[in-house]
Amino acid sequence: MMESLSVEPDARGHQFIPYLLFLARRLLANGVELRLMTTQSALEHPAYQMLQQQLSGCMAVSVMPEIRNRGGRLLGLLQRQFDYHRAVSAGFNALPENARPDHVIVLSMDGMDRATVLRGSPFGRTSFSGLFVHLKIHWQSLGVAPSGRFPKVQEFLLERLLRKKTVSAMATIDGSLPKWWQARHSDTAEKLRYVPDPGQVRLLESKQQARAALGIAPTQFFVLVYGEISSKKNVAALLAATEHCKQDLHIILAGTINADIKHLLTSSTTVSALIEAGKLRIFGNYADLHFEQRLFAAADLAWLGYEKAATGQSAVLAQAASAGVPVLARQGGWIGWMTQQHRLGECVDAEDPRAVAAAITKLHCNDDLMEAYRKAGLQFAKARSEIAFTDAFLGCLPEFRA
Repeated sequence: MMESLSVEPDARGHQFIPYLLFLARRLLANGVELRLMTTQSALEHPAYQMLQQQLSGCMAVSVMPEIRNRGGRLLGLLQRQFDYHRAVSAGFNALPENARPDHVIVLSMDGMDRATVLRGSPFGRTSFSGLFVHLKIHWQSLGVAPSGRFPKVQEFLLERLLRKKTVSAMATIDGSLPKWWQARHSDTAEKLRYVPDPGQVRLLESKQQARAALGIAPTQFFVLVYGEISSKKNVAALLAATEHCKQDLHIILAGTINADIKHLLTSSTTVSALIEAGKLRIFGNYADLHFEQRLFAAADLAWLGYEKAATGQSAVLAQAASAGVPVLARQGGWIGWMTQQHRLGECVDAEDPRAVAAAITKLHCNDDLMEAYRKAGLQFAKARSEIAFTDAFLGCLPEFRA
């Protein structure tokens, strides 16, 4: 029987729910003995409690050291890579002999890929695979967005990583990356595989039922801001747009709210007026799966108008698509590119409140357009189901590779 170790020190993103949940369900169903190595802070997060509840406590757990939260500058990011690698190595080496795995799955390979090349595998001779979510070394060539800092160096380091004998394969949720890599590095292309981003929301309620439970009137146009809510989500622009909207808007901010947004919410007169008018509500806690489905079931539109510096991906895009909810996204960047490529909603200059208001008005007044985006989203989501994700990821594991 295969024994597998999943490594994920942070419970705040989508690595626990849905990535780890979906993989764990599939591996356990296939008779794999699964252990999670994570931090104490992750064990105290609501996502971990939800994860174990969904898995009926069938996954063993080992604790690894915490990782320091360094600054966002280049030196800080590199130091965090080494901190991440050091913590994972310490946690792995501390495993008792009877808990040593046959294979390791790293769900946030972005966190230690460069350190693994420079310092070697933290798992010794044990084979491992990983998941990349933020690689963008090829974006410039696609016309999506700048390719980040030193793309040539990142490309060289990725090639070195894929050449490691203990690397079974690496996965990426970006379908364009393996094609780009194949054209440039065909000898290592087999080790870089696409897995669809499984932002699957299972609706349990009708729109009418969900709205009644949330206290949203049938006539209100409900815009959802969901996930980890920080300044990169550009919430201020959406709130400013309400001053130019004639529609009866209802905005909900749902998810963990960062300190900068908390300050905005407590200091803005616009926010106070919207709350008093019953047009803005805030759910500042982690949403469980039932509340998550209720939010998406009730929503007319999902806000993805990120600030210009946020060019990366968002799992909310796939979540909204799976629920048949069109998105309002910022022009440019990966989210805007995907939105336009797959007709998942409207793209707009998210820094311009009047442009945001005009886009909301356009969507509110055009049922046919909203229905077209809804159908396109559902079609988009079909190829990104839990089964599609786990089928593709199992191909990265030696035991399941065809």
